[in-house]
Amino acid sequence: MDKAAVNSLDFANKINNVSDNKALNESLLKSAKEILKHRDGTLLEDLYLLYFDTGKIVYKNNLSSDAQRITYTKKMRQLLSDKPDRFVAIHNHPQDMPPSASDINAAAKNKYNRGIIVGHDGQVFVYDGFEIIERNAYDLEIGKYKKLGYTEYEAQVKALESWSVSYHFSIKEVL
Repeated sequence: MDKAAVNSLDFANKINNVSDNKALNESLLKSAKEILKHRDGTLLEDLYLLYFDTGKIVYKNNLSSDAQRITYTKKMRQLLSDKPDRFVAIHNHPQDMPPSASDINAAAKNKYNRGIIVGHDGQVFVYDGFEIIERNAYDLEIGKYKKLGYTEYEAQVKALESWSVSYHFSIKEVL
């Protein structure tokens, strides 16, 4: 984790730009720092669910042992099945990449209000409004951009931007 970036005013400002809800943003900042500290130096991911309206943390999944993957527990699925649009999900990406097809599909399947990715380098991505996307076709889209000379990161961002229109989701890096 880039401690200087994550503890900077710039990172706090990024999180404060995630929503207009001050309580939610404060809780997201606390959650982001906790997640990033917990998973520092690993390829593991944590996921927290927060109430969109109050910012209250209602569930922490910080026991995953699968690299670069979130496991949805029975308790998380129960929470999300009741009123999924009440929740914001925040999780880390250890390799500082944008949301993946799996992230978009998990948000669509679980129907939460908004997803937030925090990178270990201080990046913040916000995504919302989802439909399931076909993973293999998405990977081909990334490959198309890589053949044009884009890095893996740039190709993923370009593919997400391209697919966001067809699959009715929005994604942005918070600057």
